[in-house]
Amino acid sequence: MYYVARDAAYTFLLSEKDWKKVSIVCSFLEQFNEVTHLILGSEYPTSNLFLIELYTIKKLLDEASVDEESFMVEMANKMKAKFDKYWGDSDLLISITVVLDSRNKMKLIEWYFSEIYSASDAIEHISTVCETLHMLYNEYVEAHKANVDNNNIQGEPQKESLIGRSNLNGRGKGKVRT
Repeated sequence: MYYVARDAAYTFLLSEKDWKKVSIVCSFLEQFNEVTHLILGSEYPTSNLFLIELYTIKKLLDEASVDEESFMVEMANKMKAKFDKYWGDSDLLISITVVLDSRNKMKLIEWYFSEIYSASDAIEHISTVCETLHMLYNEYVEAHKANVDNNNIQGEPQKESLIGRSNLNGRGKGKVRT
């Protein structure tokens, strides 16, 4: 009413219901703003630091896209399609980086996947992450074995292990084991 009294050219007045919708959309988009600032506002964004926020957004979009009573279903579905397009393919990579972070391990992935996927989908995604980690580990072991074997074949002496050395430069009280 204030705008109508102040400006004669003002012809559109939002109803109480419209203001409620605006409030819902603003609170919905507020989380996207926070994630954007977290990811883009950091000089060194790393996937293990923003995984939680990405899963929060995914869960928010999933919930909004299936809420048939909400006026935001169409918008949420479009946003979900774009989100899945850009982040869906990197889900495995992001999950692996989280598991490799010693603060999280596999427990965080198991918990988040159970939150954002159905029970059967969560098991499938968790299994994919585990299988990929085992595959990467086995590949690393094979590459290390090949490197060691290659050094032995070429007659290069094995480099002395530094394990057990308390002082590498020989100064001080520490003894160097050979």
